[in-house]
Amino acid sequence: MEIKREIILELEGEVKSKKNQYRRGRYGGMYKPKEVVDSEESILGQIKEQLIKFQAIELPFERPVEIMMFFEVDNFRKDFDNQYTTLQDILVKAKVIKNDNPKWVVRGSFEGTRTVQGQSRVRVVVREI
Repeated sequence: MEIKREIILELEGEVKSKKNQYRRGRYGGMYKPKEVVDSEESILGQIKEQLIKFQAIELPFERPVEIMMFFEVDNFRKDFDNQYTTLQDILVKAKVIKNDNPKWVVRGSFEGTRTVQGQSRVRVVVREI
């Protein structure tokens, strides 16, 4: 029986969706607002810190994976779908998964619950299929 590898990441803070956040600069170039960049860098840093405990697992995953995300948010007006997409891109940047296309991420899901103001967090489970 083959053992399926998995990692579980506990991320603190709000995930700023990058979708619909790009701005056009004075000379026509596109950029992400500072708050979105800061959010992505914070999450990326948390992931890299937590990956230290998974050193026995060779990353990025070399097989297709399923990704499950469990959001605890203080505001239900947030769009979980866009946050899920943003976190997938950050997982690629952190070299947890090779790519976030359907060849590599064959199953994905997310759930959301409400939490106390200022206590937003997300649990990310990445498991080989």
